[in-house]
Amino acid sequence: MAYVGYLDLGTVPLIDNYLTYQLAAEAGLAGVLLCEPCDVPPPAWRNRDVRVAPWWDDAVPASREFLGLTGLEFTGLSFPTRSREVTSLAHAGGTLGRLTAGHREIGVRASALALSDAGMSYGMAWLAWALRHADQTSDGTSCGTCAGSTARILAYCPQDPSDESAWRTMYEVGLLEWPADPKLGRGAASCAGGRVVTGELNFTLAAGRPWLHGPLVPLATNLGFFTPTRWPCQGWVAHKPGTKGNPLDCEVSVLDECIQWMPAEEGYCYTDSCTHIRANVLDPVQTTGTGTTTLGYKLASAGGNPGKLAVVEGRVGIQNAADVNVRVLYQHPTLAGWPVRPGHTVTFTAAIAASARIAASLVWLNGDGTEIGRTQEADPGSGIAEGPAPELARYVRPEIMFMDRLGAWQAIGAAEMLALPPGTRPGGVCDPNPYTGAPKPPPTLPVAGDPASCIATLTPAYASTHVDAGRAPTHADMVPSIVVHAGAKPLKKFSIKIYRSTPGGTCEPENLDECDLVAQFGVPYLGAGTVLSMDGRAGCITKICPDGSTEENVTLFNGTGRPIRELPTFSAAESWCVVAIADRGEIVDPESVTATMSIMASPRWEAA
Repeated sequence: MAYVGYLDLGTVPLIDNYLTYQLAAEAGLAGVLLCEPCDVPPPAWRNRDVRVAPWWDDAVPASREFLGLTGLEFTGLSFPTRSREVTSLAHAGGTLGRLTAGHREIGVRASALALSDAGMSYGMAWLAWALRHADQTSDGTSCGTCAGSTARILAYCPQDPSDESAWRTMYEVGLLEWPADPKLGRGAASCAGGRVVTGELNFTLAAGRPWLHGPLVPLATNLGFFTPTRWPCQGWVAHKPGTKGNPLDCEVSVLDECIQWMPAEEGYCYTDSCTHIRANVLDPVQTTGTGTTTLGYKLASAGGNPGKLAVVEGRVGIQNAADVNVRVLYQHPTLAGWPVRPGHTVTFTAAIAASARIAASLVWLNGDGTEIGRTQEADPGSGIAEGPAPELARYVRPEIMFMDRLGAWQAIGAAEMLALPPGTRPGGVCDPNPYTGAPKPPPTLPVAGDPASCIATLTPAYASTHVDAGRAPTHADMVPSIVVHAGAKPLKKFSIKIYRSTPGGTCEPENLDECDLVAQFGVPYLGAGTVLSMDGRAGCITKICPDGSTEENVTLFNGTGRPIRELPTFSAAESWCVVAIADRGEIVDPESVTATMSIMASPRWEAA
């Protein structure tokens, strides 16, 4: 049974027992309510210094004499809305029809509380306005103004106010029926003078989308699109020196007019001046701990309150961390981590270890950015973590963890990470040809427009992530919410594919079996700078153009070219691969593919 103490519609709290109890207590009327409500501060009060009731109006003094609504009963939430028809057969039995989900009707019985008749009158007028206003405004989660709004409740009273898992959200919700006049009554005199006015009322809401959605679970954030160098021809192809395509290549000067060449099958850059000397691969801000940006770092903590990154007097650090064991994740500017090859030794050193208790570590990632292992510092408290890359490692990401509570401010400090360029063999020997060991063949320039040319046959760019089983409730349908930023170049023939996978599996397209494909959807074209938002909870597919204009109700197409209006659901009891693929068309420079994708999912319940 849902907790009856909270209901908002279109982000406006209609019933909030906590708020009403606090206002009543301030007026000396705490005994009017039979017991204290669930101690969950309403969302409007979070991160605010001043408590403000949503119905207060400076132009109407009587608005402060209305104390709000307390919930008495919600109906229509504790059962699913699915039903089916059965067609009787002439000989015996019947044929079951399809089990479909109908709309949901939510009955609300509430008690209104005011300090005066004027306050009660204003409260009823405000409630009528709020119920109507929610149908006429978009809260950013519904398409258009005719589809109703969102409604949010608590499935139960959480024991911890920071527990977000109790929240349930419904979409396309609006007023179905407004009742007759409320039953008014009067209570005992208040300490502030006058008499308490109470009223019991009922109204009914209808939800076009009957499901109750839990909070979104992040699955992947800002996934970059990988541009694999898979060429149908053999030999060597041109690659610009010093670009993001080879962030860890040999750090020696290369003349601008010189051409670097990469083996067609390998994808690693090569120069005659390749060196085995390890070099610091962190950017200047991460190296010195000073600068004007915090983009090179990310914070995390088990308690969810790691503070925030900030720059104070030129130093990058952490403000207002409430948790112990706050972790600082060093971020590569474009990739999941810094590229490595199995066997390469990596050494990370954090200078802050001299003045703070920290633990340093190296996080090893596979090709799709999934963690496959860690190397902790051998000497606790030294701030130095060193080790060889394991067999399946493709990237490494350093981390430090502060073991004490940080307080108001803590600088991150200087650091360095020494690594070999990926064009070298383990042991630091330059590799002139990673495949045969033969001398480097003379390069042959590709010819533009030639069907046999490497330039004319670029493969699609893709982004992928692996979702392990158990990342979310396993007895609820998971509804995806996906946001794609096209970047500086358009994405053509853009589609998202969802495959069944196994725990710890990889999601590179060449390793996936089309027999495991369970869903595919996308759009033919996504212009440069355009954002495509696909929210399966609200059934809302929206394009946001670079000029800020929006196109709602965008049509998605499945793998056979047929239009679809609903995103597929999946089960968190299984493992999945989510892969986005786009045709790069005329794009030749890998650096020009700057698209990103973020994926979240919400558990979808049918009762509360």
